[in-house]
Amino acid sequence: MKQNIILIRNFLSKTNYYLKRLFLLPLHFGGTDYYPPVTHNTEKKTFLRRNFDFLNNKNRMKFWSYLARKHSTLKFFYSKSPEIEFEKVYSRSDTEYFDELRTFYKYGTATIDNFFNKNEHNKIIKYFQKHVHPQFSNLNLSASWLSNSKELNNLIHRNISTIDKVIFNKNIGIQKYRLSSWKKNKNYLSDKRDSVLFHQDRFLPSIKLIYFPLKVEIDPYEYCYGSHIINSQFYENSIKTMKGVLNVDNDYNYSNYEKKKFYVKENSLIITATHGLHRRSQTTENKSGIRDYITISYYNDFTRYDLLLNYLKSYLFR
Repeated sequence: MKQNIILIRNFLSKTNYYLKRLFLLPLHFGGTDYYPPVTHNTEKKTFLRRNFDFLNNKNRMKFWSYLARKHSTLKFFYSKSPEIEFEKVYSRSDTEYFDELRTFYKYGTATIDNFFNKNEHNKIIKYFQKHVHPQFSNLNLSASWLSNSKELNNLIHRNISTIDKVIFNKNIGIQKYRLSSWKKNKNYLSDKRDSVLFHQDRFLPSIKLIYFPLKVEIDPYEYCYGSHIINSQFYENSIKTMKGVLNVDNDYNYSNYEKKKFYVKENSLIITATHGLHRRSQTTENKSGIRDYITISYYNDFTRYDLLLNYLKSYLFR
């Protein structure tokens, strides 16, 4: 009986998923996820996806940027001084992280120290030790685990929900958060992949949270301060990204930007605008170690549907 109930529940869940995808396909526009990516390639897509990809790269950027400018908090990034626009809407009484969020809007990245309490911090470390670190081997230098723990997912969501509400003006639901580790051997440098070269995740405002349970001593997160401001220089770099993966970091226009490496303390959370230029920097000193981190992405939780619905609401109730 119990097995039949499980089968029926799984069937209904999958049916609901595919029906949702079917009815929302016209809004999906054939993208690879629910938030428009920078690159846009239709060569190997199915007939339906090719036909829904009716916007070329330049027009896609204009269309979705127009909608993002209408959003109450994403619009901050389109101003010369996002932190000033932030202060017009929020005050210290609105969030305990006011100063950190103001720094985030000013530079594109900010750090919150001692993010979890001591007990929560220790629990997270134990999850890494139990589920992630055992995956390492001589040939496997990276490991990850998609959390199926309600305790852990609730713990993380409870602590980040106030930040979610400010940066998206929306309560984001609980995710299955991914715990990842990178093992660094002495004198080892990764191949020139996207992650170790400066790059942009999106041509729209896109935010990630990155939590580091332990002190970062190898391969720190690196960011270009100021590259989060969406202006002519930003679009110049976005167009370069759209043409293909860049081979050298110098292909981008870095004028007016300041590069910053984040060798953060243990139990630190980074708020970062990943539409700005960023990368996993590579430690060149003769060091070895492990970098543990949890990346919280919102691309499938705050979506292009949110942008469309926000615009419709603002149009109908203006």
